[in-house]
Amino acid sequence: MSTSEFNVWCPYILRSKVKFDLNMAGTHFISEISVGFINACLAALGIAGSPSSWRLSCVRQAYYSDYRTSDDWRARWDLAWVVNMILEQESPPQPQVLPLWPLKVDGTGYVARNDEEPQCLHSPVLLIANTRLPNSDRLPDDIVPAIMQILPGARIRVTVRRYSKPPLVQVRALLESLQFPRDVEALDAIVKELETMGTFVSWQQTVREFGT
Repeated sequence: MSTSEFNVWCPYILRSKVKFDLNMAGTHFISEISVGFINACLAALGIAGSPSSWRLSCVRQAYYSDYRTSDDWRARWDLAWVVNMILEQESPPQPQVLPLWPLKVDGTGYVARNDEEPQCLHSPVLLIANTRLPNSDRLPDDIVPAIMQILPGARIRVTVRRYSKPPLVQVRALLESLQFPRDVEALDAIVKELETMGTFVSWQQTVREFGT
């Protein structure tokens, strides 16, 4: 395995806009990405278009962590990168497909690597909650009060992605400017609350529920 390999997760394509998440499959962190890496991601996604512009944002999250029960909060609330891209031309309409397993991309030669983990002690947090389509009507409205009850004053931006395969709705709540490790206990409690609401808050849970 390349030390510069990355996982591509949760692609979402709307005309000329392409969105997806990245996390490490190797040992190198991202400090900057090139057009070559973006093209490699598009190839992994089966998109033939060329990128016009892109933006990369580093967040902490628990959805992609392989160590959700670890005593180390850095392992539970691991780093990921949210990519928002504009294509030069619109992509043809297509069903929204959520790959349950990550797509692998080798960033060797394309990614300005960082061998030391960024501290990200003052960081945005991305919460991801999946639910089946029949149960999804109220989730986008219910998730904000659930978060605010545990973390009053949080600044939250909620977006919704609807996938046809598998048939699910993904609610993504971006919490701005949280502090680590101060807010870890509250974040752990929020994840548990989202689970009690019947949502799937990790990629492993999503595979178990939709992978048959």
